[in-house]
Amino acid sequence: MPQLKKPVKLAFALIIAGVVFGVVKFALARGLIPGVTIGRAHVISTNVDLMSMQDATTGAVPLVPLPGSSFAEIPGSALRLEVWAWNAQIGCLYAIGGSRTTEHSLFAQHRVPATATRQDDTNQMMADLLLYARAYAAGDHNPTQGANAILIMGSQAGGALQGLNTSLASVGDSGVVAYVCGRSDGEDAVMGPAEWKSNPRAMLGRYVSVVPYEGDADLLKAFAKANNLPFNPDPTTYDAGAINIIAANDYVDAADKFVAGYTESRHVVRNGVRTGATVTATVDGVSTWTPADVKVAMGRGGLVRIVSTHELTGIMPNVVIVLKRWATDNRATMVNAIKAWGEAGDQVLSQPSALRRACEISAQIYREFDADYWCTYYRGVTQPDKTGHQVQLGGSRAANLADNVRWFGLRPGMANIAGTTYTTFASMLVELYPQTFTTFPPVERAFDTSFLEEAIRTSTLTASEAEGRTYSEVAAGARVAERSWHIRFATGQATITPAADRDLSEMLNQLVLSDQTVVQINGHTDNVGNPTVNQSLSQRRAQAVKTWLEAHAAANFRGRLFDHGYGDTQPVADNRTESGRAQNRRVDIVQRARN
Repeated sequence: MPQLKKPVKLAFALIIAGVVFGVVKFALARGLIPGVTIGRAHVISTNVDLMSMQDATTGAVPLVPLPGSSFAEIPGSALRLEVWAWNAQIGCLYAIGGSRTTEHSLFAQHRVPATATRQDDTNQMMADLLLYARAYAAGDHNPTQGANAILIMGSQAGGALQGLNTSLASVGDSGVVAYVCGRSDGEDAVMGPAEWKSNPRAMLGRYVSVVPYEGDADLLKAFAKANNLPFNPDPTTYDAGAINIIAANDYVDAADKFVAGYTESRHVVRNGVRTGATVTATVDGVSTWTPADVKVAMGRGGLVRIVSTHELTGIMPNVVIVLKRWATDNRATMVNAIKAWGEAGDQVLSQPSALRRACEISAQIYREFDADYWCTYYRGVTQPDKTGHQVQLGGSRAANLADNVRWFGLRPGMANIAGTTYTTFASMLVELYPQTFTTFPPVERAFDTSFLEEAIRTSTLTASEAEGRTYSEVAAGARVAERSWHIRFATGQATITPAADRDLSEMLNQLVLSDQTVVQINGHTDNVGNPTVNQSLSQRRAQAVKTWLEAHAAANFRGRLFDHGYGDTQPVADNRTESGRAQNRRVDIVQRARN
C-alpha cells in the first residue's frame, strides 16, 4: 500500500503547535520522546461503559440517480474532507461522488461543494485542520490548503480533540463531532492465534502490534477489560503477566510488522519496575482493520479473529469532526451535507447499484484496489488465508439519519451511544498515559448535534424503526468474554444487597457494549450445606442478577440473558478454606457470539 509519510520536522512542528495526540503517537513510535511516562501494567479500571448500536432499517428506498464522473461547479466555501481508507465511511464518500463533488451526486443535488482526500496519518490530519483554521481566521473563507473536516474512529475522538482544540484555541476555533457516517461491523478486529479465542489468558506475556493511541488499541483494551486481563500500555517494556503491545506507525504498519516477523529488544518489568533483563519481542497478534487485516491473512496467515466490532457494535462509529467556526459560518452548507449523507446512507444500504458505485468511488479516492475489493470487504467475507485456514475479514455498515438519531440519543429514552464511547476511551487514555493525557473536552463541548438536528427537522426522510434481533442460547457461538463476579447477597438468600450496586453497575456497563452477544449468567455456591439447597440458591441468585440487569437496561437485554444455577458442582478454589469458599460463591458472566 502506498504510505503517506511525513518528514521528522513535522513532528517537531506539531509539538510546537501543541497537537498532543498526533505528536505523541508519532514521536513515541519513532523513539523521539523516550522519556514519556506511561502507566504500569494492570487490569484497566475505567469502566467499559458502552452501549450497543441497533442499526435502523431502511425499507424500500427508491433509487436516485447515481453520481456521475464529471465534477460539478458549485459556488461557496467548500467542505474539505480528509479520510482514512475505511469502509465505514462509504456512504459519506458516495454522497460526494468522487474526489470532488460530482454531477448528479447527492452533494450536487444539495448544492454542497466538497473535496475528499485520503490521509492515513492522523497527526497530519490534525496539522491540516490547524492549517485551514489559521487561513480561515486570517480572512480566507475558502482556503485551498488543509482540511476543515476529518473522519476518524469515534473511540479515538477524545484524545484527538484534546490536542487539536488546544492548538485551535489560538485562532478562536475548535473541532466538534457532528455526524456518524457509519460503523465498523467486524472490519476492525483483534487477530491472534486460535488459542487466544478459547483461552484469552493465553494472551498474557504475548505481543499485539497496534497503533497505541488509536481506535484499534481501544478494541484491544476493551477485550482485555472484559476478560479481566492486565494490559501493559508501555510499548518499550515487557511484562510476562500482561498483554503487551508493539507500537505501529499506522494501521497498515501493524499488519506489515506481523507479516515481516518484526522483532525488537524490550526491557523486562515486574510490578512496574525494570528488572535489568531484556527480551526479544516478536509480533504474535495484530489489532487493525481492512485492508490491513487482509494483508495479515494473505501475507502470512495463521491468525483468527479473536474479537471484533461485529460483536462490540458500539465501539467504532466513523465520526465527522468539523471545524466549528467554518460549520457555523456555513451552516446551510453543513446542514445540507448531513442531509445528503443521510440519503446516501439509505441508498448504499438498500440499493445494490448504489453500493457498487460507492465501491468504485472508494477505489478512486483511496487510489488502491478496485470496486470488487472494497465491496467484498464492506460486506465481510470468510475466506482461506495463506495457510489455508478460514478467517473472517472485513465488514462495515453505512449509516443514515435514523442511525444518527440512535448514535447521539436524540429521542427521549435513548442513550448517547457515541458520547459514551467517546468518554469511555478518552478516560482510558488518561488512566493509561497519565503524563500525556491529563484531560479531554467533555461531550457537551466536544459534540455539536445542532446541525444534525436541523437536518432531521427539515429533511423529507423519516426515522426508521430499530432492526429486530433474536437470540438463542442453543445456537450461541464462540466465547467472547468470561468473568467471575462476587455479587453480595443477603445470607442464604437471593436478595441482592445495596453493597452490590457498584459491581452490578460495572457488570451492566460491560454487557451493554454489544447486542451481538448471548449472555449466560451462571450462579455458583461453596459446598457448605445441602447440595440440593445450594443448587436452588445458585439458580435463584442467577435469576436475581438477570432481573436486575433487565430492570436497568431493558432495551439492551431483551431476549439476551439466560440464567443457570450450578450449586457447588463447579468450584474454582479449595472449599476447605474460607478464602476458597469465598471465591466459589460467585456469579460467572459468559458472553458468546450470536450466530
